[in-house]
Amino acid sequence: AIILYQKAVRNPKQDASDELIADITHDIGLCYKKTGIYDSAIVYYKRAKTLDSLLGRFHKLSDRFRNIGIVYKNQGNYPEAARYYFLGLKISESYGDSLGIAKFNDSLGALFIKQDRDSLAMEYYKLALFQYRIIGNSKDEARILNNIGNIFENLHLNDSALSYYRISLNIKEKFDSDSKSTNYHNIGTVFLNTGKLDSAFVYLNRALELRRYAKEQKDIATTTLELARYYLLKEDISNAIIRIRAAEQYALAQDNQELIMKVHLLKALYYAKSEDYKGA
Repeated sequence: AIILYQKAVRNPKQDASDELIADITHDIGLCYKKTGIYDSAIVYYKRAKTLDSLLGRFHKLSDRFRNIGIVYKNQGNYPEAARYYFLGLKISESYGDSLGIAKFNDSLGALFIKQDRDSLAMEYYKLALFQYRIIGNSKDEARILNNIGNIFENLHLNDSALSYYRISLNIKEKFDSDSKSTNYHNIGTVFLNTGKLDSAFVYLNRALELRRYAKEQKDIATTTLELARYYLLKEDISNAIIRIRAAEQYALAQDNQELIMKVHLLKALYYAKSEDYKGA
């Protein structure tokens, strides 16, 4: 696809418009981004941005800024990502593009999460939430509410986290979102954190049921580990180790370092409790 697109840009047909060339240039950048060749993606995104600027296509221009910002974020170049997000946000604000404003604030919230800047992430997520509500975008409203819940949970503000997770879930129930399992999982985790084990068990099993239906192996492993933690808290170590080993099998097969670390932590807790039983 990249080769064909490049030929189309280098040798455009006589009836090819400047707008079409700009869009094809952008699509080349998109192909490079999808293949992880980020430096080339940025080159073509910036070329498309320049063309759109000359053509006065401001509705396209803001998208180009956001895509450049996304690539810089994927590279770990957070200052450049923020710079392009803010430039794009300014363009969207200049012509009253509510969806564009929402997306840029959304992207800035996610960027600040990456940098562990929770207060700034919260600020921009709430700005995005306001815009999504204005335009009636319930799907993204529910997602942002869940993200805000994550921030509160990270800050150990469990009551606030639970409130946002539940509001998000209530919205998702209206359009049968496939992502409801995330809310069930998060609510179950909050209940685990606050010692409400029976409620945690109900929500985590509901999450696991949905995730098995969707066949999302990483999500299945993540919820399985939380259920292992539930069994450890209930002093049921035999059920705990079954779930730890099931999650470990996936984590090792996929070399998922985040899950492997969680598995090690739970295995350490399991062995500590096993020794306690031996001592008794």
